This record gives sequence, structure tokens and C-alpha cells, in this order.
Amino acid sequence: MPHAPRKLAFVVASTDHGTMIVNRFDQHHDENHGSYGVGFQLLETGCYDASEVGLALQLLDLRRQHYGDARSRSTAAPMSAFTPSNGPKPAAA
Repeated sequence: MPHAPRKLAFVVASTDHGTMIVNRFDQHHDENHGSYGVGFQLLETGCYDASEVGLALQLLDLRRQHYGDARSRSTAAPMSAFTPSNGPKPAAA
């Protein structure tokens, strides 16, 4: 069966955020604003909105400083607290 020629949309790109699969058609061309889009930025500059990514990382760091590491202060009851001896009794048949 013959295949119609087509351009490949997804490419593997080495970015500042790590290796990513990027849609190279994820862009828009506007006469007033130029070209924009996530795929366009990643393929043209190697990163996506560095200032926004930096802000998000700062927010995560602040959250981590404020709340601490969630893994070290778990408030869940240990599984040993839930044993058949202290659980609800089954209804009589």
C-alpha cells in the first residue's frame, strides 16, 4: 500500500529541561507578535520561558522550606494500628 508523504511532527530534542519529545508544529505565526508556542520556544531557544520556570522552581523551594519534607513527617497511622482485633465486628448471619 503506498504511503502519502508527510512531515514528521514529533522530534526528540535536547533542552535545558532534559530530553523531550516536542511537536515541531506546536507554533503559531502572527504578523503582530511573531512566532510563539511551546514547541517553537523549545526548538528555537532550548528552553521554555526560563523566567516562568525559574519562578515555579522558587515557589517549590519556598513551599519545601515552609512545610518541610512531607516524606519525613507522615501523619498517617501505621498499618499495624489496623488489625482485625480492633476493627469492626462482622454482622451476625
